[in-house]
Amino acid sequence: MPSSDQEPQFYRVLSEYRDKADGKVPEDQLTRWVTPDDGPSIANAGGIRSQRIARAPAGSAPAFIYLFTSHVRTVFDNPWTDKIDHDTATVEYWGDAKFGKERSVGNRLLRQVLSMPPENRPPILHFVRVRVGFVRFSGLCVVREITERDYEDSEGNHVSNLFVQLAIAWKAQVLQAEVVERSAIATPWTSRHAKHSSMILYHLGPVVRLDRPIANVDPSQTSFRSDRWTTQLALDRAVAAAEICLETESEWKLYEALKSRHVEFRLRLDLISRDPDDMPRGRTWFLLSPNHAVRFDGANGFLQVIGTMQRFTSLEAIVNEAISGRDPSA
Repeated sequence: MPSSDQEPQFYRVLSEYRDKADGKVPEDQLTRWVTPDDGPSIANAGGIRSQRIARAPAGSAPAFIYLFTSHVRTVFDNPWTDKIDHDTATVEYWGDAKFGKERSVGNRLLRQVLSMPPENRPPILHFVRVRVGFVRFSGLCVVREITERDYEDSEGNHVSNLFVQLAIAWKAQVLQAEVVERSAIATPWTSRHAKHSSMILYHLGPVVRLDRPIANVDPSQTSFRSDRWTTQLALDRAVAAAEICLETESEWKLYEALKSRHVEFRLRLDLISRDPDDMPRGRTWFLLSPNHAVRFDGANGFLQVIGTMQRFTSLEAIVNEAISGRDPSA
């Protein structure tokens, strides 16, 4: 929340922001942006930081948690490695325990969050320090799980630390989409596109919390980049982040049929296409083998691609071929 003398600001996923480590510096887009007039601010350093509600008593539960992963060398370097994979929307974050240090401020904070009921846990803003003086916003998340794990530091010492898995927890409905010139879209970051480039502008409804967070626990199943669009059906059914690419009922039927029969496959998301409302096609390819892929193609049924051959087939035929091990090209 900016102070009263600033315009309202917001963070966009995968965009970079200036971190001057001083909320009084006008160019600062981290501490300055998140500090209201009546405080409180966040710490200027550290990988795990918190922020209380203004005028909340000392020791009260934090309102927000800020996690920072550094991809550049700093005096706060850690001997472990966080995994920040934007292709799979996966964030795996380690606490700040170090060998020979009994207690750490960041891990105490994470343990406090873990002791809270899931519905009362504060949201988490995750940033990556990609170059000196700049951070990249990964997204707004909630803690799905915190476990205690051991790791070996650079000197061979075994250290018990906290391991955090984050989950997608919010959604917004697309109310309208229109094509406009880039110059008509006001953003706090500099665009890499020319000002007269045609862009799709999405108008979103309120950002609301999902009844059940969608966990980032299966990064091998699919990949998607930057902002992610999906259907209400996918948000209602998905348990893991990989499943939000299943946007139609037919895709879910095939997915559940293959899963229940223990058939191995991967998912790959295709580009968005405009389909008639009464004849939606799926965008997700089911990769059953290196030369065998299947995609739901609306009224045509399932499009099956085997090497250079293409054909339309049914869900039942795909499942029967998969469980029998029969070569579909035969």
